[in-house]
Amino acid sequence: MLIIGGGIIGSAIALHCARRGLAVRVLDRGEPGGGTTPRSFGLVDVLSPAGPIYTPVRGQAVRETGEWLAAASAAAQAQWRVCGSLNPGLGPEAVLEFARYGVRAHWWSAERVRAEEPALRLRGPGAIHLPDDACVRPAAYLRVVRDAAQRQGAIWEEAAVPAIRETPTGWVVAGRTARRVVVAAGVWSPRLVRGLPVDPVRGTILETAPLPPLLRRYTPDWRQMADGRVWIGTSHEHVGLDATPDPAVAERLWAAGVAGLRALAGARIERTWAGLRPMPADGLPICGPWPGAEGLFVCVTHSGITLAQWLARRLVTVLAGQEAAELQPFSPGRFRRGRPPLRSPPAAPY
Repeated sequence: MLIIGGGIIGSAIALHCARRGLAVRVLDRGEPGGGTTPRSFGLVDVLSPAGPIYTPVRGQAVRETGEWLAAASAAAQAQWRVCGSLNPGLGPEAVLEFARYGVRAHWWSAERVRAEEPALRLRGPGAIHLPDDACVRPAAYLRVVRDAAQRQGAIWEEAAVPAIRETPTGWVVAGRTARRVVVAAGVWSPRLVRGLPVDPVRGTILETAPLPPLLRRYTPDWRQMADGRVWIGTSHEHVGLDATPDPAVAERLWAAGVAGLRALAGARIERTWAGLRPMPADGLPICGPWPGAEGLFVCVTHSGITLAQWLARRLVTVLAGQEAAELQPFSPGRFRRGRPPLRSPPAAPY
């Protein structure tokens, strides 16, 4: 089996395939996972209520990520922390909605937030506290998953993939033939599978020089790393496949950071970067067999750091010839029926 894409999604699929005894080779066009995963914010979270299907999935995904890291004795390597999050954009009514879907949540008044997070300058009446939300250092987490997959026998190969082609004997990818192919190439996946409704959304992140402890928890926009550096993010820019940070966007993020965290006013920005998130048209993961193309599978989502373990475990069940009912809401078939045409070679291969 071939997996196209060595980011956190492709690596997690490779890991669980190899654990099942499936022969798997991951094709990545350069440094493994260099496209999006190391450039993400690294949150493993429920984030906000998103309905009776997706909210419990995210809650399960947070738990399963922590369980796998604990079982692999890799939590420290991935810089895994169950620190909880604060979400000022949600009101107290969200507590009941979270509870309906089995997610622990508390409403903290502005006074409680100030007492718990004195460095945080909160605007508004309060924030939702999600105590089970966690985070990792994205590049470290990717290394942990990839190394575990390789120890189980998964093989990584650097290869540009200009196209995938079906033949009577299977799928031809970069000169190799396989009966089953999983496209997990993030924002580049639509270059390989026509009709895959995924758009790139650029997210810019700033990193300060080390600072004294400021935040015990994170917000959707700010988190402090173990080394004291504060990450400030992230934007939602629709600019195609351009991952170059926009200085104007960085300035806006910095201004918002200073407004929200008093201690940032005198801090120095050491690094600015941007990543391209793959955003499905309806905001939900796309994971499963591509309709009308036997042996072709797709797994593309935003929030890959959060969802990788959850999606990979269930997709591997499908790849092993069994059903995974939990994947049905995320089936690629919800977008199109019948046999899809495949793309001809693009100008720039994945």
